[in-house]
Amino acid sequence: TTRFEFFFGKNVYCARMFWENTQRFDDRKAHKRPALIPTSMHPKLARTLVNILDSKTIVDPCCGSGGILIEAGLMGLAVKGYDIDDSSLRKAQENFAYYKISGILAKKDFHTFKTLKNIVTDLPYGKSSRAKGDIEQLYIDFVQRIAGRAVIVMPDFVDLKKIFNHL
Repeated sequence: TTRFEFFFGKNVYCARMFWENTQRFDDRKAHKRPALIPTSMHPKLARTLVNILDSKTIVDPCCGSGGILIEAGLMGLAVKGYDIDDSSLRKAQENFAYYKISGILAKKDFHTFKTLKNIVTDLPYGKSSRAKGDIEQLYIDFVQRIAGRAVIVMPDFVDLKKIFNHL
């Protein structure tokens, strides 16, 4: 009845499983929510990011339809979501209502924040983004505001050294 997991790479890691999350994450995939933004991440990844932050309050300043905040809210955490797009915020509100999550949702550009704390976010990128101008400069502007713990998803095509030199 004891389960061990092995992870192979340059090193081999062995872990004993103490608990398995049996929630049905697939039931909360973006296309199964009442309000859809197709770029929303998989619920299991969103939950993982929330767990990594390890905070009682989660803030997503680029929340889109609220995928990260849904997972945090279902964990009983306080959630705050901001976005510059009215349509995204309406979708996030509809998703919050469906999953019975209470939290703050407001139209706000992250540039208006002096500091950012308790952040879990998937920053906008690519053609689906409404970001104007240089995407790396947008990311630099974002990381310069971080004043506490943050878990940030970024695409692989950005120069992370250039961005994080500004921390």
